Amino acid sequence: MDYIAIGGLLMAFFTFMGRLLYRRKQEILEAERRISDIESKLLVLETKTENNESDIDELYDLVRELSKIKSDISEIKGMLKSK
Repeated sequence: MDYIAIGGLLMAFFTFMGRLLYRRKQEILEAERRISDIESKLLVLETKTENNESDIDELYDLVRELSKIKSDISEIKGMLKSK
């Protein structure tokens, strides 16, 4: 009779430990999935940042070009006024 009780307790213990380990494994898998989601979002943000940086560089170039055109126009206006 004692062997049956001990066997039942051992089965309950191993069942409990198995479920506990299974839950931990599921939590680890969920955490890994969330990490990969965050990493992919970071990659998207990095790409957007790089695109924004190149857009900003392009805007600076356009501003420089516009400034040069403005100075050329001012120069032409000055020459026309002097004539």
